Amino acid sequence: MGSRSRLAVCSRLLISAWMLAATPFLGQSASITPCSVAQPHPGPAPVLFRVDQKGRSGFIDNTGRIMVPLQYADASEFSEGLAAVRLGRRYGFIDQTGKLLVPALYAQALPFHEGFARVEVGKKWGYLDRNGGMAIPPHFDMAEDFSNGIAAVRVAGRPGYVDTAGRVVKLPEGASQAPCTFSDGLLSIEVNSKWGAINKAGEIVIAPQYENSLLFSEGLAVFGSSGAAGLQVGYIDEHGNAAIPPRFQHARDFSEGLAAVAIDGKWGVIDKTGHVVVAPRFTCVGRFRDGLAAVTADGRSGYIDSTGAPVVPLRFDEQPCADAPGFSGGLAAVELDGKWGFVDRTGQVIVRPQYDKVKAFSEGLAAVQVGGKWGFIDRTGTMVIPPQFTRTGEFAGGAARAFVASGWGWIDTTGRFLWGPEKLRSCRACLLELPLLVMAHG
Repeated sequence: MGSRSRLAVCSRLLISAWMLAATPFLGQSASITPCSVAQPHPGPAPVLFRVDQKGRSGFIDNTGRIMVPLQYADASEFSEGLAAVRLGRRYGFIDQTGKLLVPALYAQALPFHEGFARVEVGKKWGYLDRNGGMAIPPHFDMAEDFSNGIAAVRVAGRPGYVDTAGRVVKLPEGASQAPCTFSDGLLSIEVNSKWGAINKAGEIVIAPQYENSLLFSEGLAVFGSSGAAGLQVGYIDEHGNAAIPPRFQHARDFSEGLAAVAIDGKWGVIDKTGHVVVAPRFTCVGRFRDGLAAVTADGRSGYIDSTGAPVVPLRFDEQPCADAPGFSGGLAAVELDGKWGFVDRTGQVIVRPQYDKVKAFSEGLAAVQVGGKWGFIDRTGTMVIPPQFTRTGEFAGGAARAFVASGWGWIDTTGRFLWGPEKLRSCRACLLELPLLVMAHG
């Protein structure tokens, strides 16, 4: 997007980082997994890809054919079939044929989420529907994207949220909210340094009394309580009742009916009754995904099932497991003696650890780094695109963004450039996306 849009994105990131840093510190003896910002679910694979040349933006398909001429001063990627474009000093929206469906009337316009797009009118923000109508009038000082039917907003200096019908609920006087969306129908709020929760009607259902933000998952949220043994953590239900009394040093949210907890410095697993189903013996236990959780012990990493049995043996190099990405397409990245490969869900090594860095599989291909250059392998480990790129994105819709010394472009699944390489300064979107392009194991 343009400079003002880039500033808006950066401002949102800084605000989120500040709010996370401002969450009350729980001390060294106990901790609670911080409230994490909800991530949007990935949509359908794109069919058009933004390209930039000589200060103009347009779109190609996954054969490299120009489908929308390079005629716009700026453009977003397509989202829900529409893309924001700038004509002169104003933004509108086009469809995938290039037809201008929403006239260029807005100082800023951001991609659609759940059928709504944020637009700026006279220094206020509102929401368009997919027909270009002003579904929610512009009277917000700040507005975020919709997630699960709710969007965070600020009205007359007070934080709140709006639903898809345009109903606005302001937070209680003096309250601020955690940088999270609603979870299990509740939103954690802070009043006078104490945390509670409200429902979608704005009613306080859990009075502010806790030392930490409350992120509900599967009907339970971690809370902290100070006592003779110091601060310990347990779980409350959606009514604020202590469902699992505080007796743990650390705790994570529930996933698939299970949660990782720490007792006497070791991590194990409990069920929703508080019963220990995996004895504490690990230095780290991650979230369960599809029946498996990443674990570490004695400097080695692997995966266990819901009974604690090792499915992927703990013989790989130790890795942070709290936010381990887990399996993608049935394969997970593992490191052995400083080199990366992939195992399947039975623990069988499918791709021998031999790469300096790897990324997750996407559309049957995974980026791997050898000698400082990136290429792509298939699920058998065959190198289908030789290492030649300085950076790469993931394949989506049959194309991936790739960088070489002379610039950037889009490649197909054979490694052929569909577009480019163009000089890097022509890729205005790349500056914001660089952190995503370089995220990798290794």
